[in-house]
Amino acid sequence: MNLIIKFQRANQTIAAAVSIVLMLILGTNTLSAQVNFQPGYIVKNSGDTLSGWLDYRVSGVLNQSCSFRLNKDAPITVFKPDELSAYHFDNDKTFVSEKVDGAQQFIEVLFNGCVSVYFLKTALGDDRFFMRKKNAELLEVTYKEERVVENDKVYLKESAQHIIVLKKLMKDQVELFERIDQMGRPNAFNLVPLARAYQKKACPEQADAPTKRGFKLGLAIEGVGGTVNYQDIGFFTDKSYFQPGVLLHLGSARNAGKIFLRTGLLISQLEERRGTKSLLKIPIQVEYLYPGPVFRPRLAAGVSIFKPLYNSITLTAGFNVKVMKSSFLSFNYDFDVKPLTVFFLVPSNQVLGNTFSLGFYQRIAFSGKDVGNGE
Repeated sequence: MNLIIKFQRANQTIAAAVSIVLMLILGTNTLSAQVNFQPGYIVKNSGDTLSGWLDYRVSGVLNQSCSFRLNKDAPITVFKPDELSAYHFDNDKTFVSEKVDGAQQFIEVLFNGCVSVYFLKTALGDDRFFMRKKNAELLEVTYKEERVVENDKVYLKESAQHIIVLKKLMKDQVELFERIDQMGRPNAFNLVPLARAYQKKACPEQADAPTKRGFKLGLAIEGVGGTVNYQDIGFFTDKSYFQPGVLLHLGSARNAGKIFLRTGLLISQLEERRGTKSLLKIPIQVEYLYPGPVFRPRLAAGVSIFKPLYNSITLTAGFNVKVMKSSFLSFNYDFDVKPLTVFFLVPSNQVLGNTFSLGFYQRIAFSGKDVGNGE
């Protein structure tokens, strides 16, 4: 009977956690039309450069238009791809205007060199990559997989079109051909290193020249405090406990403060028959923060290491409310379940704990040389 009650309570808790997460996801989608202005500049077709603030949203929007204003109180001007030659965010993202499929579009510059690499996220969510030598035509690095039936078995056959394009671009460096043959599906993680390797061989005078202004990191520090209720953890009293802690949110400034590694240290003093005992929790999660102007929902998923007891799969939902330029009030809900395996791949229906907390979230931006406040 007790087992049935515990199982029902676990299922009810899981359902409540899933409901909270779904509400946060839906709330994030409804906020997608909000603006998120970041510092940067535009380059007009005349060559004139204007510094100001640019709206940073999803890639599908960034490819179609550029919303710009000279300062935060100025009116917004929307530029189409045929009205600008380029625009740039201070987080090192640059978009240039190019003709793709017969129409002008903004495409992102992933690497600028002897052979440049470009990226386009389509409205359907497809990733398209392009490359070009200086003063030459823009070539798409296309990739397709075909289903082929041989001897009554279905195989996936990889097209060679991307290999043909890459070898055409780099025909003067045949020692790279073996690398091209083995690279597989084109993406940012193999095309950019390939372009760098080509530059070192074909343009050694440019090999050491920086193509970006440096890798910038984004860091946020969050002090939190709240209540946690652990379930079925040995001889500890089943009740709510106070849990304070410090969390760090670390990510690349190139994603305009959207994707972070969330980690830190949380501590609670649990009661048992012989007194109290400290329980430490170290979350290690990938976090998505929607960069709204005031209200910023966030979701995180990953694992948590509990000392001295358990490990868990942790799902976090919450939101930040802006109170100052880089300061926020934070609201968090952590849902911990025990994994079925030691590899954390599959969650069980055993709930380990639920945590509700409030906090103060302070954002800091820094790079290799400069440290300062981020907007």
